[in-house]
Amino acid sequence: MKVEYIIQDRRFEVAVSDDSDGRLFNGVADAILRKFKGQLIKRIDGISDRYWDIEIAEQVITLHHDYTGISLFAENHEMNDLVREIGSYLESVEPKPLYRELFYLRNLFRIHER
Repeated sequence: MKVEYIIQDRRFEVAVSDDSDGRLFNGVADAILRKFKGQLIKRIDGISDRYWDIEIAEQVITLHHDYTGISLFAENHEMNDLVREIGSYLESVEPKPLYRELFYLRNLFRIHER
């Protein structure tokens, strides 16, 4: 998967895809949760936007989906290394689009909302 790195206020953001497919978003989330042993701790699923907070090694990154595509970012620049590591991993794989039900079934024990 081709990703693009953007620096905004010293903070890395990774443009994962310009495809706004919700099933691809689920596949990217699944790949991150599985590879990095993450926990989905907060979901905001709106009409045109989705923000999912994923905790990895006590750090929280946000996976975002809207009409422009899918991106990944952290709250501050101290987590740039983690964002870069996830971006590098996503460059090396091709996440499979997943229907919502399959995503939740595969990640039942990785969802811990606060």
